[in-house]
Amino acid sequence: MLDIMIEAALEGGKVLKTYFRKNLHIRSKTSHQNIVTEADDASQKVIKEYITSQLLAKGYKPDDIGFIGEEGLMQPGTYTFIIDPLDGTSNFASGSEEVEVLIALVKDGEVIAGVAYCPMLEILYYAEKGKGAYRKRNGEVIKLAVLPKKLEEGMMVTYMNNAYYTEFGANLFKPLPYVRGVLVGTCSYAGLVDNVATVELYGSTSIWDIAAWQSIVREAGGVMCDWKGNEIVYQFSNPEQKYNTLVCHPDNKTLLLEILNS
Repeated sequence: MLDIMIEAALEGGKVLKTYFRKNLHIRSKTSHQNIVTEADDASQKVIKEYITSQLLAKGYKPDDIGFIGEEGLMQPGTYTFIIDPLDGTSNFASGSEEVEVLIALVKDGEVIAGVAYCPMLEILYYAEKGKGAYRKRNGEVIKLAVLPKKLEEGMMVTYMNNAYYTEFGANLFKPLPYVRGVLVGTCSYAGLVDNVATVELYGSTSIWDIAAWQSIVREAGGVMCDWKGNEIVYQFSNPEQKYNTLVCHPDNKTLLLEILNS
């Protein structure tokens, strides 16, 4: 199914390109910092339709095929695809290229594959349980590995807006003395698997933000846990559940948890 997920992400990316830096209809979910555009909706629709048509053609039954998507999609199945059709909507609406399409596959409650596609940058990340994680760019495919790196030799990546800073600011700044600097971006974990970051720290993420990257990070040799060091356990019946995540090399996990919880 990984091939189908990759093609679906590429189809979603094609849709996003048609809307990029155009006049968008933007509507607020809760505030001007939490928005959705017609590009989000169109990308999700294309991804869902592509996956469904491909699996039906292969003989899967409709009940086998499920979806949980950020834009109001809740239809679990034997195989459930977790979709963020446009991760980084605020970036997209502002004309930034730092956006991605995320698709994860869940079976029996476990994430078994993940795809992250950055359409404006033409970078594709993908992973399948037990088969490693890979990055494709300009036709070149590289098997990813999280190399052991001292905290001070890399960056910390996090996200920031007013509400986020108010709730999590104290925790977000704790690791700063231990790293080279900080990068502020969307909820993307590419920094770790690209060996730019030694720690990525996010609060209040949703299942569609992290499920695909959880697969990629783990297959690359990294670790994703909550801020207490516990494994991320998804509440599939409650897609609005929020998760605080720490991503790093396993060798750095203990120290970072001590810093976070000091």
